[in-house]
Order: sequence, then C-alpha cells, then structure tokens
Amino acid sequence: MGWALRHIEFTLGLVNQWKERKDTLNCAIKHLDEVFGKKVIKYRIYGYLLNNLGVVCEHESRDEEAASFHKRAIDALKAATDCLSEGGRLESISHSQNDFEKLSRK
Repeated sequence: MGWALRHIEFTLGLVNQWKERKDTLNCAIKHLDEVFGKKVIKYRIYGYLLNNLGVVCEHESRDEEAASFHKRAIDALKAATDCLSEGGRLESISHSQNDFEKLSRK
C-alpha cells in the first residue's frame, strides 16, 4: 500500500494538488508506521515519503519543517536495507541531501 500511495502522491504533485498530496503522504507514513513500527526505517519507501513531505512543506513556505523532513529522509535512506542497489541508495540519499542543502542556502 505504501508504494501505491507514493505513486498517487507524486501524481498529485504533478497536477498541483498540494493539499491532497500532503494528505496522501501523511496517510502513507501513518500506515507504514502502524504496520512496521520501529522497523519502518529499514524500508526506502519511508525515506521517499519523508522527502516528498519536505517538498510539500517547502511549497507551503514552511522551510524549517521541510528541512526536518529532508533530514529524516536522509537518515531513513541511510538505514534502508531494501535498496535494489548501492548506487540507487546513494542516489536517493544525494537527492534528499540536495533538497536539504537548498533550504540551508535560503
């Protein structure tokens, strides 16, 4: 369900439905937290969702909150054990770090 909600939230962002995107992200994160508990950090989808929630916060001009989500995404992606390749994991981490650093330069 987490991956399905991730695709939905991403699509909502493409059509500028930011409130719906945020609601979908929060639903997905809540679902994963309930299903996996503390082990949720082992799954890369969790990092993707956190990073995208940071993107939504940035869009809403809530930069401190956005930076917090990007930082949490970096930590989650570093801890993820289900990555298909090390290169893919590093690319995802780099993407979140770029989002975080962009906010730091504001």
